[in-house]
Amino acid sequence: MMKSETPVLDLDNLPWPADQPKHFVFDVDGTLTDEHSITHQPTVDALQAAHAAGYPITVATGRLLQAGVRLLERAGIEGWVIANCGSIVWDGQSIVHAYPMPTEQLERFIELGRSIGVVPAVYFVDDIVMDMGDFDIDAGDMNLLNVALNANEGRPIRQLDLETADLRHATKVQFGGDSRILDQHQERILEEFPEAVRGHAFALELTPMASRSGPGSKLP
Repeated sequence: MMKSETPVLDLDNLPWPADQPKHFVFDVDGTLTDEHSITHQPTVDALQAAHAAGYPITVATGRLLQAGVRLLERAGIEGWVIANCGSIVWDGQSIVHAYPMPTEQLERFIELGRSIGVVPAVYFVDDIVMDMGDFDIDAGDMNLLNVALNANEGRPIRQLDLETADLRHATKVQFGGDSRILDQHQERILEEFPEAVRGHAFALELTPMASRSGPGSKLP
């Protein structure tokens, strides 16, 4: 189970050689947040302290770009953001790399999700679009729209038939659904898309950076 306590790091007694590290790269969910995806003030204070000590900071997340940008803004520090699982790279001022997914690959992944009874969602730089479907999952204990609302920085989720959506600039595609359905079909999904990643019990995702290396996969 994920811990909610924020570990304390003594910047005057770091557990590595004095000349390391040269750069901090932080994930967001489960690293800078608790199990409810909330970033608490002690974590923000730690980011500020690391920055003040001279360490460059990069936030790397599967979320939208604004999730990382707003976290840096909250801490009042400069840094890079790698978003959408590596598909978007922001240098503190502007997007310097963007890797849209091949449309044919997106369409096949969406079709597979629909065929097994889960809800596909497509990520763009600053927006999430969800297919139409049943959003109550895990016997009604969870609602996909509420989960996506959090990932979309509290902004309403667009819902439409993804067959009619313009997918040319999509940077990530995700299945959301009952964890039992994903468990049942995970082997088949990975056979067809071996680069797919099961990031959560109720979500499985695919990004263009999952199957290739490039500038977006390297640290700034």
